[in-house]
Amino acid sequence: MYKALLNKLPLLFLLLTIAFCSCDSRKSKNDLLRESITKYKDSIEPIVIVKYIPEENRVTETDTILTTGFRYKISSSVDMNHAIIKEVATDTVIKKYHYRKSIVKLQVFSENKLIFDATIDSTFLNNYSGLVEEIKDADLIISDLRLDPKSLLSPKADKIFFKIRAYNPNHELDVRINLHIDKKGHYNMHTSKSYPI
Repeated sequence: MYKALLNKLPLLFLLLTIAFCSCDSRKSKNDLLRESITKYKDSIEPIVIVKYIPEENRVTETDTILTTGFRYKISSSVDMNHAIIKEVATDTVIKKYHYRKSIVKLQVFSENKLIFDATIDSTFLNNYSGLVEEIKDADLIISDLRLDPKSLLSPKADKIFFKIRAYNPNHELDVRINLHIDKKGHYNMHTSKSYPI
């Protein structure tokens, strides 16, 4: 029995030698390629792309008289100095989106008397306690302020209704708010809908 084992010993020694020689701890081609790509990505500076939304200042003014005795003025422009920045990074590219804030001013008149005058912005919305918690203290951008068609339904209406749309790109929040103003200038707001962007 030992003789049979001694005859197979050189064969076993040859197989072990071949096995250990082929395991020289070299990296495979795929590992080398992956390592080379990683070193390349780490060696170059990231490319930064900056985009401003909107790119230019837009000024709009609306002055409308309603048959209900209300008159309203909406003046809006882009605040070129303040923005909410959203950064998106992929591999070696960093995209910086500067969402510029809007300056929206609303004036409401009843029987040619100014009853409401406010700048509709995050501060105005956050100072009102009747809104839902998810937009409390959120830095919102007012994207739209328009007259609600409900204001046109009754010629004897004692309120005027507006719809406000606001969003925050970092919190992925898009909010719809209803604003009601009566003939004495008292107002209330409530959130009609809140969507993820």
